[in-house]
Amino acid sequence: MKIKVSIKTFLEQLKKITLQTGIKKSLLQGRFLRIRAVGEEIHISTKISGTTIPGKIEIEGVCFVDLTRFKMIMASYLKTNPEIEIEGSIDNFRVGSTSGGKGVWSLSYFADPNTAPEELN
Repeated sequence: MKIKVSIKTFLEQLKKITLQTGIKKSLLQGRFLRIRAVGEEIHISTKISGTTIPGKIEIEGVCFVDLTRFKMIMASYLKTNPEIEIEGSIDNFRVGSTSGGKGVWSLSYFADPNTAPEELN
């Protein structure tokens, strides 16, 4: 999966779907963010909510990444770049120039969006 998105738009939409209203919602939404890039749509979701955001898709796919770590990394780029490239593969995930393997991101990658699960347990 390889996409290019507006950092501001991504973070605004991410905030809407992960708005914390207490521990119960935090437990329900889960630990992972699902990023699905297929056709002309980029869909981001947690276990309990999701939304579609605009962006450019270079390579289709689905990635599940650690939600907390992802939000922190994206926010760190907000003041320096209007857009950011996000790329996921079988053993690496990259946000801008920040990259790491499965252990760093708790990464699960699916090259075929049609075979990717809706959520991880």
